[in-house]
Amino acid sequence: MNQKDLKLWQNRLTARKSSGLSIVDWCAKNNISKDSYYYWRKRVLAYEREGESGGPAPIFAELHPIPASVSTPAEPLEVFWQDLRFTIASTDHASLAAAVIRQLREPC
Repeated sequence: MNQKDLKLWQNRLTARKSSGLSIVDWCAKNNISKDSYYYWRKRVLAYEREGESGGPAPIFAELHPIPASVSTPAEPLEVFWQDLRFTIASTDHASLAAAVIRQLREPC
């Protein structure tokens, strides 16, 4: 997204909020399609989130714990997260794995 479009739509989003009008009414008054408004709002918000965190917005994955009654394999556990890969060699490191997973779930 170029900086000119970004600034234009940041200003438009701010103007719409301060106008007190609904999105539909503001778009009609400003001759902007509702679809364009939502498209640009989504892009501007995503850009702003990336700027705050220094990277793309976080992606969340739902994890389900394995019940204690289920035996775990003796093989190491490999965890892949975006560009990261780490191996948990034994069950002794389960608390480390849990801490890493908790950190991955935290929003940036």
